[in-house]
Amino acid sequence: LFMLKIFYSNRIEQLYLDFKQNLYSKDFPFARRLIIVPTAAIKSWLLLKLAEDPTMGIAMGLEVLDLDEAYKKISQLLIPETNLPYYPSVLELTLAIEAHIRKIADSWSELPSPQKEQWEPLMNYLKIKLSKYSHTLNLRSEKRITTLSQTLAKIFYDYGKYGHAMLESWQPEHGWQQALWMHLFSTWNKGWSYPAKEYTSLKIKDESFTNIFLHLFSVSFMPASEFALIEKASHFFPVYFYTLSPCYHFWSDILSDGESKYIQQYWNRQQVSEQEQNELEDYLRDKNTLLANWGKQGRKMAELLEKGDYETFTHYRMPELFRFLGPYAEYIDDSLIWEPTTQPLSLLDYIHGDLLTMRNNKTHQFHIPADESIQLHQAPNRQREIQILYHQLLHLIDKEQDIEPSDIIVMAPDIHEYAPYIQQFFGASDSVLDFKLMD
Repeated sequence: LFMLKIFYSNRIEQLYLDFKQNLYSKDFPFARRLIIVPTAAIKSWLLLKLAEDPTMGIAMGLEVLDLDEAYKKISQLLIPETNLPYYPSVLELTLAIEAHIRKIADSWSELPSPQKEQWEPLMNYLKIKLSKYSHTLNLRSEKRITTLSQTLAKIFYDYGKYGHAMLESWQPEHGWQQALWMHLFSTWNKGWSYPAKEYTSLKIKDESFTNIFLHLFSVSFMPASEFALIEKASHFFPVYFYTLSPCYHFWSDILSDGESKYIQQYWNRQQVSEQEQNELEDYLRDKNTLLANWGKQGRKMAELLEKGDYETFTHYRMPELFRFLGPYAEYIDDSLIWEPTTQPLSLLDYIHGDLLTMRNNKTHQFHIPADESIQLHQAPNRQREIQILYHQLLHLIDKEQDIEPSDIIVMAPDIHEYAPYIQQFFGASDSVLDFKLMD
């Protein structure tokens, strides 16, 4: 029986070192190695590191997959072919939802009264004129059906990935949304299913697996249902999980400002004693606010990993200068890997240090000289954003002689919204910076 091995670090370079050490086994030199990456950018970075690493030689037997490809591949390995479910895409869900809504409208006169009561709120929203024998769809209704189908498809797709606990209490309710869900996944097409259902109740093949190794590289978050699939896989072949973690303490129990406020209001309604409320307030205040408010997904993943009995390895790195700073003395220990540095600490270094140690920067404040390691630029539109970015990158490369354009990654919530402006500035004939768009 194998055990899931988890490697934690706040540096992707350290995760690469752990990954490289585990990649090839002397006992299985020709094994099949599945490498799961969260994004195309991480895939490119990892393959480039392997290609440039003089100790790696020729990297053979590697299959680099994104998350969706990997879940499908692992399912095919673990689940008998006759039991393999089909997970519809957002587009397939959209078309199926629209078709069923139209079918309900077309057959309205034949529906029993309880079913009419169930679907009537939707028909009213869609502005479909219903009569005893017919219905009328105008242009406004047609647009609403299309838009609603697209929106519902995305919501249902997310329900299928993230909503396992919610679905248990939501499905029994008597509404048109539940009827639509049941039509998609229970009655209309027996082959359709969703990960939250399948991955938590797998029927595994009755066979052993040899010469298969699974590596998840820099995957910082996945839904509980999909992690259940990875955990099941770790019972049949070696699984190595390399996760970027900003904090080396247990931090899954810290709460955001909004979550803290909710608990305080709840205690107040329950008329908890003033002393207990003050103790709660002190407890909730003792946190790194940036980590608490921006790290919700990371906290969920950390909580998921802490629940299991896994073999863990921690390799957190920190600039050595922090060892001599008084405000950090109570937060650090010898488990950290100290990085020698000849440069003074920047504002960004201090923020990384606060996140890593979970230091409360509100109660332990000290002066930090201003620098340009973090910058905020205000722009009226996306075009101006990219223009500012282009000139800032030129300034950065000119100032920092050891930075190459290939070292720079630009991230956005949806990079394709910026594509025409990136082409305008970075793709211009006189541009000195090349670019590559990755989703």
